[in-house]
Amino acid sequence: MAADRRALHKSFVDAYGLMVLIGLPIPILLALTAPLLIQVFLGDQWRSAVPVIEVLALYGIVQALGSSSHLVYLAVNRPNITAWLSGLYFILLLPLLVTGVTLAGPVGAAWALTITSLIVLVVDFAVVFKVLEVGPQRIFSALARPVAGSLTMLAGLIPLRLLVPATESWIGSVIQLTTLAASGSILYLGAVFALWHLGGRPESAERQILSVLQEAWQRVVVKVNRGVIPNLSQGPSAVPSVIVFGLNEWNDTWHTRQYIGSQLGKRGWPVVYTTGAGDWWDRGAAAWRVKRWNGCVEERDHVQFYRPGKFAARWRKVKAWDQWALRRHARKLMELAGWSTASHRIAYVFHPTFWPYIEHLGDCTVVYHADDAFSLMPGWDGKSQAMEDKLVARADLLLATSQGVARQLSNGGAQRARSLPNGALVELYMDLAQCPCPLDLSSIPHPRIGYIGSINIKVDLLLVAEIARRRPDWHWVIIGPVIRDQFESFPGNTEFQAGLAACCQLDNVHFLGAKPYYVLPSYTTHMDVNTMCYRNVSGGWWTAIYPLKLHEYLAAGKPVVGTNLEVLQEFRSVVAIAETAEDWLRALGEAVNAGGTGTKPERQTVALQNSWDSRVEDLVGWLENVAPIPRMKLPAASCGVSHLGQSSGSAS
Repeated sequence: MAADRRALHKSFVDAYGLMVLIGLPIPILLALTAPLLIQVFLGDQWRSAVPVIEVLALYGIVQALGSSSHLVYLAVNRPNITAWLSGLYFILLLPLLVTGVTLAGPVGAAWALTITSLIVLVVDFAVVFKVLEVGPQRIFSALARPVAGSLTMLAGLIPLRLLVPATESWIGSVIQLTTLAASGSILYLGAVFALWHLGGRPESAERQILSVLQEAWQRVVVKVNRGVIPNLSQGPSAVPSVIVFGLNEWNDTWHTRQYIGSQLGKRGWPVVYTTGAGDWWDRGAAAWRVKRWNGCVEERDHVQFYRPGKFAARWRKVKAWDQWALRRHARKLMELAGWSTASHRIAYVFHPTFWPYIEHLGDCTVVYHADDAFSLMPGWDGKSQAMEDKLVARADLLLATSQGVARQLSNGGAQRARSLPNGALVELYMDLAQCPCPLDLSSIPHPRIGYIGSINIKVDLLLVAEIARRRPDWHWVIIGPVIRDQFESFPGNTEFQAGLAACCQLDNVHFLGAKPYYVLPSYTTHMDVNTMCYRNVSGGWWTAIYPLKLHEYLAAGKPVVGTNLEVLQEFRSVVAIAETAEDWLRALGEAVNAGGTGTKPERQTVALQNSWDSRVEDLVGWLENVAPIPRMKLPAASCGVSHLGQSSGSAS
């Protein structure tokens, strides 16, 4: 609760700093240029309104300093405070308004509004500080640069206003107004950003504004480079456009969605990848802290990756805001993907939690690709099930990586789903078989028994520890991120933690950490055996998966030993299956000493039959059955490591 309150305080201060930075100079500039504004836009007959506008400018300053605290009160479930403050405002305003109008007419009314707002502002901040249990120091810090910039603007414009002679000419008034507005903007922005730079360029409203401008510029560049800015004389483009929704960011750890997205991009299809708009309730997480305020677009691996910003994140408890965030994110994706000119619009979804976005994408072909048994994973609840039911019903094409995953689909999904197993970039693994051994691996003696992927409760580390104790001459090499805390309440976590502790005590078990996907072939090809050492228990989500590493292991040509998974049964000719510790010792011994199950050419032949090229060919064929899609010749595969991939996710 304390962490949530601290996060709420930070979000409040960040938003307040942005509002003050933008809102404070506007009424000040309005007060300084009121006579010119009247002359230019209303005419001389309205000169008597100048004093009213000048007082209303002061009211605008008070409003700019306002806290928008009603969102805070909603977040802490105390909307009654907003009602109480509104009542106080009208109680104060009524007598002041009557008195002001009686004494000074419209100017008095403007003063009544200003004084009332100032009093309520002071009370409001006192309440906010008490509710959030914080002091005013952060607010003063947020105010410092905007106030300094405003004072600089005043210091520069007041002498300029006094020195420039008054003019009765309309053109002269326009020139003076333009000069004052431009000079004031330059003085204000120059002072604010100079102070921000001298202060070490902290994470603040100034950085948010720069992020917005940078994103706008990047968006223009992307449109120009990709020809997305449409010519009105042009018809629709000749290729489909795809928006891919996936849980993990597009980085150096690849999952099924990265392989498929990049393969479609290589065909010349515009592909945009997103992880969704984010959520304000995740703002305590490390991923939230590194987000930009307004997001950005990155182009890599033939795909545009849209990194969402903090500003337009979802807020599920405030429905109006949440729906706005969903609509805004959907519009941004459609704009980047060029859906206005695409021959076909395809929304490719890798998890049911993206269903709310589908509702805002309009008419499009929806593909739901279940690459894990989500209903068996931690965190699955009734809301998740309801979203998957809707997604299965809406999907024009339903895919599952295995029959086991398909059986977990509800709402008739098991009968409708087509099987699209994971593949491998086979030629690249084979081409890089002679690459140098990585330094951190070369120091580990042979025989090396490898595992590559996420290290969580699906991995049988108790089994690894037992084999390592019984065969101290064998060296286990485990590559991937260790996920300790994500499954604390899930069955099997106790055994996983015990196995992890045991392995960390053994000299012949080596944890090398997570590696970028493009260097993983050099590790796989320098093992003596590669393994899929999953826990052999019923009910685990991993029992239904189609491991990404399967065909990558086979492409490397080294012997492979795996747990008795359903999907491995058809590969018994090239994969040794083991259940008990004795089975594992026997299978590993045969692999180390006699070359294991199958031969290197046999393993690589099977891998070649299961490449990502062939998988995506099947996918495109199924999409053609949904809607006629023009084919484009696939570019020849590059032999560089930059297109290699390996998942360290739950499906690895």
